[in-house]
Amino acid sequence: MRLDAVYHNGHFTTLDADRPTARAVGVLGGRIAGLDEELDGCTAELTVDLGGAHAVPGFNDAHHHLSLVGKGLRELDVTHAAAPSLDALYEAVAERAATLPEDAWVLGAGYDQNKIGAHPTAEGLDRAAQGRPVWLVHTSHHMAAASTAAFARAGFAGREGVPDVPGGHVVRDADGRAAGLLQETAMHLVEQVLRPEPAEEWIANIAAGAKAAVEAGLTSVTEPGIGVTDGIGNGPADLDAYMRARERGLLGVRMTVMPYITALHDCGAFEPGSRWYGLDLGLRTGFGDERLRVGPTKMLSDGSLIGRSAAMCCDYHDTPGNKGLLQFSREQIRTYVLEAHRCGWQIATHAIGDAALDVVLDAYDEAQRSHPRPGARHRIEHAAVTSDAQVARIAQLGLIPVPQGRFLSELGDGLLTALGPERARLAYRMRSFLDAGVVLPGSSDAPVVAGAPLLGIHDMVNRRTAAGAPPRRARGRHRPGGAARLHRRLGTRRPRGAPQGHPRPRHARRLHRPRRRPPACRARTHRGPDRRGDRRRRPHRPRRGRPQPGLTRPARRWPLPRRSPSPTPPGLSAGISGRVGGGSTAEHGARSAGSRGRLRPANRTPAFPRSAVRSRGFRR
Repeated sequence: MRLDAVYHNGHFTTLDADRPTARAVGVLGGRIAGLDEELDGCTAELTVDLGGAHAVPGFNDAHHHLSLVGKGLRELDVTHAAAPSLDALYEAVAERAATLPEDAWVLGAGYDQNKIGAHPTAEGLDRAAQGRPVWLVHTSHHMAAASTAAFARAGFAGREGVPDVPGGHVVRDADGRAAGLLQETAMHLVEQVLRPEPAEEWIANIAAGAKAAVEAGLTSVTEPGIGVTDGIGNGPADLDAYMRARERGLLGVRMTVMPYITALHDCGAFEPGSRWYGLDLGLRTGFGDERLRVGPTKMLSDGSLIGRSAAMCCDYHDTPGNKGLLQFSREQIRTYVLEAHRCGWQIATHAIGDAALDVVLDAYDEAQRSHPRPGARHRIEHAAVTSDAQVARIAQLGLIPVPQGRFLSELGDGLLTALGPERARLAYRMRSFLDAGVVLPGSSDAPVVAGAPLLGIHDMVNRRTAAGAPPRRARGRHRPGGAARLHRRLGTRRPRGAPQGHPRPRHARRLHRPRRRPPACRARTHRGPDRRGDRRRRPHRPRRGRPQPGLTRPARRWPLPRRSPSPTPPGLSAGISGRVGGGSTAEHGARSAGSRGRLRPANRTPAFPRSAVRSRGFRR
C-alpha cells in the first residue's frame, strides 16, 4: 500500500483507550491509516524520522480571532512587551509614521492602560505622528484611541461634534470635545472609514493568522465574528475571503466561523405562517465541511472587564458610579436570541459582567421554553464574573461557557484592580464549572492574549497574575480560587456521586498530599466559664469539608476502587479512573471517552510547562 506519509520514531499519544500510544503513524488522504505494525509492508511518498519527539493530537481553540491575529502581525505592535510605557508607545508611533506617506494611516493594536498607566490621547498621538491619522486598538479590542486627523477623516474636524452612541462611550475633554478614546460601539465612528479592507488585505491577514496558529500547535480554530462592518469582522464578504484562502492553500487549520448577529436578518416567509431569520438561502449553523464551516452566530452583550465597560451588578472597585454598559438593550438581546434559536442557530453570546450574564441567561431560558430544541448547545463567551447561582443555572440550562485561562496572567492584575479583592474570587471560575458538571472548551481570545494553548493550560492550573498575585480564594476546598487542577483531568478526584469521605485512588494520594492535620481528639488546656484553668478534654474541631484521619466514616454506600488483579509492572502507575504519570498536554487538557483503567508510564517527561506540574499540591 502506498501512503502519503509515515512518521516514525516518535512518542504518539492517541487518546484511544484501546491503543493509547504508538511509535509510528501512517497518513493517507489526510487521515491516519495505521499505527506501528499495521504499517509493515507499506511505502510512503514522505517519510519523517521524529527523533523520539513527542506528538499529541492537535489543539482546538474555541474562541480565536484568527484574522485579527494576522492583522496584528502586519501592523504596529504596541503591546506591553514592545511599548512598556506611554512614552514608549508614542515613540513607536513616531517611528512608524516616519516610514509612511504623509496621508497614510498609522494602525496598531495591543496597548493596555492598566500596564502603561493611561490611554493615549489624541493630542499625544498628533505630536507623535506629525498630523497623520492614527488608530490604536486596545488589547481587549473593545476600545481604541484616535488622533485628531483620524476624527477628521471620519467627519469630525477638530474632534468636535462627535455624538454619543448607544452601547458605547466617547471620552471627552474639559471643552466637551472627544479626547481620543472611543469605547465599544463608539469605535464604529472611526472604523467606518477603515472597513471593509480590500479583499486581498483580509486574505493576507487570514493567511498570517493561520500560519501563527499552526506554529502554536492549533489544528482547528473558531473565529468569533465575521460578516459586518458595524460589529466584528471586516465586511459582508468575509466568508469569501476564507474560501479564497483555502483555495490557495493558505488556510492551514480547520475553521469554524461565526457570523455576527447583525448579519442575520428577516429573509421572508419560508413556509406558511413562519418567516426565516438568518442568512439568505437558509444558511445556518452547520453548513460547510470539516475544513470550513458556519458555526454559531456571535453577539456582544456587554464590554470588557479591564476596560470597565462590562455590565456589572455593582460598581467597579476603582471607578465608583460605573457599572459598565450593555451593547444592546435587554429587549433587543431577547429578540435576537429568540429569533436565532427558533430558526436553528447555535448562539454564542459574549457576556463578561454578571449583570449582562443574567440578561443572556434569561433570554436563553425563554428561547428554549418557547421553542424546545434538544442539543441547542448555546454558548456564553468568557463568562468572566459568575455567582454560585449563575454557575448552577448555566449547568442546569446545558450551556457551554467559554472562559480563557490566559486572561488570568496577562490581564489579571488589571482584573483585580477593577473588581477588588472580594469580587475577584468570582472571576473565571473554571474549577467551579467543572464541579458543576460543565465541560469547558479551551480558548484564548487571541489576539487579546497569546494564542498558545500550552500557556492557557498553564494559567488554568497555576492561576497567577503577571505580578504573581492569585485571585482571592473562592469558596470551597480548591486553592487558588477557581484553579482547574490537573488531577481533575487525571482522574484523581472521588468518583461522581461518592460521599465526602470516599478515599481517592492510591495514585491520587501520591500526586496530591494534603497537609498534615492534628489528631481528631487531643488534650487541650483552656479556661472554662469559671476561669479556674482546669484541664479538660475536648475534640479538635475539623476543618469544614476536609475528611479527618481517625474519624469514623459513614457506612460505605459506594464501591471502593478495585485493585488490579495482577501486580503493576515496574515503571507503570495503575490508573483507576484516568491516566496518570507523564504524557502530553492533550492527555491532561482534554477529556477522552474510554480513557479509564489504562496503564501509563510513570516516568515520562511531560510536554507541558514544568510550572504546571509544580502547581500547588503536585510533586514530580
